[in-house]
Amino acid sequence: MIRVTVNLSAFERYMRRYDDRIRNAMGEAILSSAEIMVTQTKNVSPVDSGKLRESIKVLERAINKIVYGSEIGYAASVEYGTSDTRSNPFFRRGINLSMARVRRELVDVINRKMRGRL
Repeated sequence: MIRVTVNLSAFERYMRRYDDRIRNAMGEAILSSAEIMVTQTKNVSPVDSGKLRESIKVLERAINKIVYGSEIGYAASVEYGTSDTRSNPFFRRGINLSMARVRRELVDVINRKMRGRL
């Protein structure tokens, strides 16, 4: 099993400055960002039987934390490697590749909200 936790506590403190509508919109953007990370991680995950790729999902959602990962026992062995196999850091690649899109999603939501389109 492997779990990736994105802690958003600092972001949550920052968002307290804004009204409820903006905070709610940002909450939705954060949840959609989690789906972006899941999709990107699936796209770069190795495929043999397909079980590992299909097992990647959001495991926990909260306003200040997103946890996604795979509950398949060998996911960590694939990510970090073993004494017999090389590491294939697909979770780290998925996160890195999704960050620009996640940032755009958050900025777009803020901009739409500030312009009164949400």
